[in-house]
Amino acid sequence: MRQLAAWLLSASAVLYAVEPRKSAAEYPARAESKLAGLGAEFIGRFVMEGSASHHTGDYIAIEIGYFPKPGQAPEVRGSDFLLRINGAKQLVYPQPAGLVAGAIRHPEWERRRGLVAGGSIGGADVILGGPRRTSRFPGDPTVREPNRIPTGTDREDVTAPGKDPLEAAANAITHGAFPEGPPPGDRAGYIYYIYKKKLTGLKQLELVWTSGGEKRSLTLK
Repeated sequence: MRQLAAWLLSASAVLYAVEPRKSAAEYPARAESKLAGLGAEFIGRFVMEGSASHHTGDYIAIEIGYFPKPGQAPEVRGSDFLLRINGAKQLVYPQPAGLVAGAIRHPEWERRRGLVAGGSIGGADVILGGPRRTSRFPGDPTVREPNRIPTGTDREDVTAPGKDPLEAAANAITHGAFPEGPPPGDRAGYIYYIYKKKLTGLKQLELVWTSGGEKRSLTLK
C-alpha cells in the first residue's frame, strides 16, 4: 500500500508540464502568506511547451509558482487569483484552461452564453469576461506572416512542421495549466485571463492572491 501511494505521488508530479522554479524569489513578482510562498510572471499572449511557443488568442497568460510551507497542504483554486488591469475597480477572474483551449481549436465559435458575472469579492466587483467575437484572433497561426521571428510578449506559434498549429496550441494551453487542488509539494503552471485589447494598452497589472483568509497583491507590470 505504501509503495502504491509513493507511486501515485511520483506519477502526479510528471503531470506538471511547467517546472516550478527553485523558490518564489526566482519570479519577478512574489508574495508570502502563512501557508505558502507565491511567485508570478506576466507572460503575454503565448505559452511555452518545450522549445515551442503557442498563441493564446484573446487570453493572456500568467505563470504561477506555488510553494507551500512545511506541514501545509492548502487547497488551491483558480478563484484564489484575481487580476486587476490598469488600476480598474473590477477584478478579472481566471478562465478554465479547457475553455481557452476550445476557443483556440474553434475560433469560429459563436459563444451564445456570456461569461459576464456580477457580484463582488472583498468589496471589489468581479468580472469573468464577455462574449467572444467570431473573427479569428490577432496573430492567428493559420494566417501569420512568413519568416517572422517571435519576440517579447507578442509571440506567434512556433510549431513543429506537419502539426496542426491550433491543436498544438490548445494542447499546450491545457497541459501547462496551473494544477488546482491540495498540492503534494511545489507546483507551477499558467493561469489565463480574457483580454481582447492590444497588449500595448496594458499599463498596470496586479495579481490579487487569497491564501488562508489573507490577501496579497503582486505587481506584475
